[in-house]
Amino acid sequence: MALSHSKAMSSLLSLVESRLTTEIEEIASLMLEQRLQSRAVADQVQQKWSALDATFFAMQNSFHDLQSVITGLTFSLETSLSQVVHAQGIQREVAESVSILDSRISQLTEATHRELETINQTALALIDTFQRKSKHEAWLSNLWWLLRFVAPSLCCYQPRTFFLTSTC
Repeated sequence: MALSHSKAMSSLLSLVESRLTTEIEEIASLMLEQRLQSRAVADQVQQKWSALDATFFAMQNSFHDLQSVITGLTFSLETSLSQVVHAQGIQREVAESVSILDSRISQLTEATHRELETINQTALALIDTFQRKSKHEAWLSNLWWLLRFVAPSLCCYQPRTFFLTSTC
């Protein structure tokens, strides 16, 4: 009995050993599979983290580029604003100069009209005086010839009428 018990124990031990070996191999196989899966997940996480890092770096570069563009745009706008203010000042000065010039031209035109009217009145008075003193139209013709010789662009003669004008 001791021998059979020993054999039974030995066979039980062999059976337990084989069972344990199978169980350990299955556990090891599962652990290896889980380790490979974990490694695959870790690699994916690493890739995604690298992609995220690259995206963040690209965003940071884009932000710096945007900041540079905004700085350049601000400078351009400030320059343009300065030029607009300067142009408005010049425009204001030109408008004032044109207004002054217009006023002066109006004054000169009025003075010229008054002077021409005075000259016409004087010429008419002279002609009237000469016509009253002269019984012949020869004096009038001589005066007309003389005025035409002295100021040819101002004289127009019509029978019994004498006008000084700017065009003839």
